[in-house]
Amino acid sequence: MSDRTIEELNERVRKLEQRNEIDDAVRARVAKEVAEQARSNGLGCFPPNSIAQLEDGSNVTMADLRLGQKVLSSFSNGKANYSIVYFFAHQDDKSSTEYISILTQWHTINLTPDHHIYITDCGRLHTVPARDVKVGDTVMVVSRDNSCLEEETVTELSKSTDVGIYAPITMSGTIVVNSVLASCYVDVVPPQIAHPLLWPARQLYQLSPSLSTATNIHGKHGMPIWVKWFMDNILN
Repeated sequence: MSDRTIEELNERVRKLEQRNEIDDAVRARVAKEVAEQARSNGLGCFPPNSIAQLEDGSNVTMADLRLGQKVLSSFSNGKANYSIVYFFAHQDDKSSTEYISILTQWHTINLTPDHHIYITDCGRLHTVPARDVKVGDTVMVVSRDNSCLEEETVTELSKSTDVGIYAPITMSGTIVVNSVLASCYVDVVPPQIAHPLLWPARQLYQLSPSLSTATNIHGKHGMPIWVKWFMDNILN
């Protein structure tokens, strides 16, 4: 192999290495921006006047919902399933937050743009962040006889601002809010990743609800201290 050929190969290698360094820099910058957005906006949430249904059939607002209460989370075989709220990822009654309002003919749900909600696509049920929902999509709502979830078409989208942000996390990872099925998770850590990651937190609650409650102490950002640490040190 000639010296010229070797030099050409070395030059190609240098260019590839430089390109990889640039790609790494881009990835690092994107990761940093995601982390900063997560810290500034907090985890996806509901406004304080959003309604969840308790196991006894009564309704409770997000502002009044408490750890250990069971809320409607899904239906199976015509039976309502209720799931324990084992921690709040965000609980702040002072911050002003922008929400996306998703309206159907009979229902309205308000979520932060990154909060996941269930939609159906060709019969397949999956989640998307609220900002990606479109008019004409179908969401899952509680039927009028309260026996199941059924499809309802999104007729309108709008934005609103409210004071207060609440993010209850249930054992099932799902929650019915204003009679609409939503995920408990957000786009920063998608549901399919977030739910397995929180397995230790669920186990801690089942082993010792009182100890789990102690770890749910919220700092000035409205988030549990360990959640804030995770966002600052792991997502950064």
